[in-house]
Amino acid sequence: SQVTYGSVIQLKHLATRRFLSATNFKYFHPSSSGQHQIIAVDQEDGYTHWRVMPRSGQRWELVKDVPVKNGEVIRLLNLRTGRNLHSHDGPISPLSKQREVSNYGEEYGSIDSNDNWILRTEDEFWYMTKPVELKHAPTKSPLISRDDFDNKNYTFGFQEVAC
Repeated sequence: SQVTYGSVIQLKHLATRRFLSATNFKYFHPSSSGQHQIIAVDQEDGYTHWRVMPRSGQRWELVKDVPVKNGEVIRLLNLRTGRNLHSHDGPISPLSKQREVSNYGEEYGSIDSNDNWILRTEDEFWYMTKPVELKHAPTKSPLISRDDFDNKNYTFGFQEVAC
């Protein structure tokens, strides 16, 4: 089935088979943003559900139930935390040496362009069962994770997500 604005989804990394998950723990390295970390987890939990939203500054009620097209700019709102998938030009994670990806802001009135992600699919529209790539719209950096992006002290043993 097609993914529409307002759909609630889970995203699973193809290589590691882990779910994209928000957290309530913050980046705490010396040059960090201090924002809430995004991790990849082995099993779905209450933090792995995301609502597909339109780009920042656009109210989702205006496009609710409209199919999401390849190349469109979207936001992902975590249902448990009420914050958006977010990144920025810096700071850099000391673990992955990539840009931090965080869970930041609020659903309504978001005008932060750092909440925007470009959707890439192999079809004209986004389908639930098809692979997708997400690129951070301002930096054009892809959303990434790897098995070696984990650390007991830094990410509490979970896999970090970066871009």
